[in-house]
Amino acid sequence: MRIENLAFDAAPTAFLSEGLNRNNKLGLDLGWTAVDVPISPGNGWEADLAYTFGGSFLGGNTNFNKLEARLTNYTTLYTTRAGQRHILEITARAGYAAEFGDSDLVPIFERFFAGGLSTVRGFAFGEVGPRASGNPETAAGQALIRESLFYGDGEPMGGQAMVLLKAEYGFPVYEQFVRGVTFVDSGNVTERWSPRLIDTYRIAVGFGFRVRVPFFGPTPIALDFAWPVRKENGDRQQVFSFTFDQPF
Repeated sequence: MRIENLAFDAAPTAFLSEGLNRNNKLGLDLGWTAVDVPISPGNGWEADLAYTFGGSFLGGNTNFNKLEARLTNYTTLYTTRAGQRHILEITARAGYAAEFGDSDLVPIFERFFAGGLSTVRGFAFGEVGPRASGNPETAAGQALIRESLFYGDGEPMGGQAMVLLKAEYGFPVYEQFVRGVTFVDSGNVTERWSPRLIDTYRIAVGFGFRVRVPFFGPTPIALDFAWPVRKENGDRQQVFSFTFDQPF
């Protein structure tokens, strides 16, 4: 992977990964599932554990370890006469990455980013976490970094520690075609495990709809609206998000 032609106000972690990066790595993914319906679960739980190792002996030029875990629990709170379910879904995720050997940092493309779809809705991509702009290897860039940190703006740098927690309540709206959801998304990304992970923790609330369109088959369109209720100075918001969700 080659990173080049960076703007003067790019993230410091991008400058530190500038050039040709040979990111050779090995990964191990483990998954456990105990749900009632695999495609659209209403009861049970799912768990995933992923480990990634990047080392120079594999032919790359980055040395890092990365671990990420996810646990989701599904509970059906009520079932209508028509068989439609009210489901509470709670998801917790955590991750950590660390460099070793002669590497000075985890490269930007292996860092954690949060904000937006699948992480913390209500925030733009990467806004849940540290931000700064400037090249740390130049005097002008260092001044820009200090300025961006002071005003709470800049570009997402990613982090090496991540915690996410989401609760979503789904309910039927119109037969088998439309479901509604309300949710609370929260989480944070920091450079390392530290009290700042809690001190700058972000929370957003919102609602949405899952609309099944015959043209797309059983996969519904997900339309979500979210607003931060706990944020940091300079966080950029994203009220509306659009994607595809799991069948219901």
